[in-house]
Amino acid sequence: MIGALVAIPFLLVGGFLFDLLGRFKTVAALFFAMGLSIIAIPLVAPSIPAYYVMRTIMQCAASPLLVNPFVNDYVVVQ
Repeated sequence: MIGALVAIPFLLVGGFLFDLLGRFKTVAALFFAMGLSIIAIPLVAPSIPAYYVMRTIMQCAASPLLVNPFVNDYVVVQ
């Protein structure tokens, strides 16, 4: 729940990043951040606060990716 509370405002930041950096660079950076946090979870698992931080980073990186940033590639304006 802590990760979700932090990730909801991060959706707005993700939209801003998509506009600022472009979709490819933003998606690549978010996948990289999510991958690093997934790799770090077993390393920090004995420390509960560090575990929550890694889960929050993972949730924040995954949230903008779940809203399908590539939908603009499929929508045709007539």
